[in-house]
Amino acid sequence: MVRTCPETGSEYYSLNEVFYEKDGSHMAYSDHDDIVGGSPEEIIGVLEMMLEDAKKDRPILTEADFKV
Repeated sequence: MVRTCPETGSEYYSLNEVFYEKDGSHMAYSDHDDIVGGSPEEIIGVLEMMLEDAKKDRPILTEADFKV
């Protein structure tokens, strides 16, 4: 999506979850911007990096790993 920052008025791109009607028309989207970038290509780059990281052989973290 192309969105407008309410504070600055500048446009930015975001990846949001979209909800659809049974007939396939879009009805709503999540207000939370999951991924943002200055262009569609930047968002694709972030997704590619995330996919590469997900494929690496690393331990799977849990919420408990972040508790102090």
